[in-house]
Amino acid sequence: MESSDRIDIKPAQLKGEENIAEWKSSAKKALIIMDLWEYVEDPESIVPTAELTVKRITINKTRASVVIQNTLSKVRQRLLNAGWDEDSCEPKYYWDMVLKVIPAVS
Repeated sequence: MESSDRIDIKPAQLKGEENIAEWKSSAKKALIIMDLWEYVEDPESIVPTAELTVKRITINKTRASVVIQNTLSKVRQRLLNAGWDEDSCEPKYYWDMVLKVIPAVS
């Protein structure tokens, strides 16, 4: 990748209801660019192959979880109060928990 092709992949920090739409969009785009979105969208469809080992799947799931978790510092206590397990390495769990605890304001 040439230096001119690089972009800063930094999803928006989730502040709460006021920016949930921005957060969802930026987090999804960052995960797509990192080729990790499928671990949130449809993790059941990911199966080991010769190229995609169980170890690589575990690493990718953890990477996706970290990307999401790194955007949640401003709502961390709210998530913990709702029973969030911040030690989980399941990115779909993180995504679903955020959408459950921080509802979109219409």
